[in-house]
Amino acid sequence: MGLWLKQSTTVTLQIGPFVDSGDGDTDEDGFTIAQADVLLSKNGGVYDTKHDANNAVYDTAGFYRCQIDDTDTNTLGRLQIDAHVTGALHVYHEFMVVPANVWDSFFGADVLHTDLTAAAVDTVWDELMAGHVTPDSAAYVMRSLTSLISAVSLAQAGAAGSITLAAASSAVNDFYKGQTICIVLGTGAGQARACYAYNGGTKVASIRPEWATAPDNTSYYAILNVGSSVVAAIEDIDLSATMKASVQTAVEASDLSGSTVGTVNTISAGGIDGIWDEVIEGTLTGRQTLRLNLAVLAGKSSGGGTATLIFRDSGDGTDRVTATVDANGNRTGMVLDVS
Repeated sequence: MGLWLKQSTTVTLQIGPFVDSGDGDTDEDGFTIAQADVLLSKNGGVYDTKHDANNAVYDTAGFYRCQIDDTDTNTLGRLQIDAHVTGALHVYHEFMVVPANVWDSFFGADVLHTDLTAAAVDTVWDELMAGHVTPDSAAYVMRSLTSLISAVSLAQAGAAGSITLAAASSAVNDFYKGQTICIVLGTGAGQARACYAYNGGTKVASIRPEWATAPDNTSYYAILNVGSSVVAAIEDIDLSATMKASVQTAVEASDLSGSTVGTVNTISAGGIDGIWDEVIEGTLTGRQTLRLNLAVLAGKSSGGGTATLIFRDSGDGTDRVTATVDANGNRTGMVLDVS
């Protein structure tokens, strides 16, 4: 292959040496090499006179500076030049005309552009990543991501508390249990929920808490394998954050001490008073009812056989119950002292 020329570019070539046709040695320096003396063949085509009209100019040692223009170099491939002047032997040169970007990628500031075939693209994507262990390299990062992301696909359907994964998803029950399902595109995008159960037959993954916007068959999801800690949290504490807050509020409103929901360490005096002062019937509290029961069951009484029965408190200091009775002993009126 001859020297390279840039396609469709005017260029000056050194052609020669022109030597005497008689002795085959003496340099010829006085020729007029006109346009008609220089023939070109473009990529195997028939020879024709060069398009550039300029004469070649003598340089030294039998070589002449010959200009060819952008028409002479407009065809990719071999460019053959033959120059013959009376009195000198034939001069022959062969060049290779290359695309402008190829020339510039070697001799200028451009870069060589290449188009990958479908097979080459497939080879890149089918490259096994097991051998790529250089930290921070693209393959290393992608390899690391594959251990974190279990799947990325298009959902078949969704509901408030579930998502139906792609048909090619695992057929093993609870395969995705404990992993996080993120909606990355389509309906419900931007949400992430924990999977607490998975049916390998129906491909339905149950999630908690419910979706704010249920996914559908336009939703793309990614499943993040975040480990068994999420499973433990879901199984051991089957409460959403809202439910936990409600329970905590109820405990605090009852004046029960302790900061952990579900654990009561002690009950304060205020908490006990709150229980006994709860109204249980009419206007009577639990504390007042117990005082009346204690007087009637364990206190002194007087007025038996009369129209008035009196029951004293256990300390014998207060008439706790004063009952008016008829001749048959039926109570017709009651006066209570619960102070």
